[in-house]
Amino acid sequence: DLPRRRTFLTRSALVVGGLVNQGMRSLLSHTWLPGRRDRFAWDRGAAHELLSFGKWVLASSGLSFLAAQLDVAILGRLAPLGQLGAYMIGMTVPNMLRGLLGQVSGSVLIPALSEANRPGGAGIPRAYAATRRVTLPTAVVATLASVVVAPVFFGNLYDSRYADAGWIGQLGALRLWFSYLQVTACSTLFAYGDARIWAISSGVATLITGIGCVMGFQL
Repeated sequence: DLPRRRTFLTRSALVVGGLVNQGMRSLLSHTWLPGRRDRFAWDRGAAHELLSFGKWVLASSGLSFLAAQLDVAILGRLAPLGQLGAYMIGMTVPNMLRGLLGQVSGSVLIPALSEANRPGGAGIPRAYAATRRVTLPTAVVATLASVVVAPVFFGNLYDSRYADAGWIGQLGALRLWFSYLQVTACSTLFAYGDARIWAISSGVATLITGIGCVMGFQL
């Protein structure tokens, strides 16, 4: 039992260390920073805004995460462990590119749309068209790069047991492309202050992903 105890203590120390680190940062930033210190308070206007707008943001974020991870959860139940491992490895390249495109959207698309919405929203269509001229070619290049690189990447870095990861990565790139189109469209509605459509869109994506995984596995 000694090795197990050492492993448990090591993992516990990592968790406790992270909690202590974040707790000390919060405490010191609150007590040492100059100026006015925040206190707990209740703002009816802020609470109403959080409940009316924030609930859709929370729902869209949760459903987007579920849609992105639902395939692994379902295949983990249906497919053998070896096939699931090949699938997860094959999705490595598309997932990395999805993170990169998410950074592009967060750094270019959403700030531009938010700035265009400040005068009243009239400039959002023009800003949307301008940003898509930058972001969509980037997404096209990233998608095509994933299609071209995936077989070579997995063929040279992994053994024959993971040969299927190459074509899985290529198909994952198609999913990446359609997902990015959804994000760019929904970000525009988000800039208008309508997060409900994004939540509905993410819910539909989750449903289609679940049905598609089951049907695809049966076929």
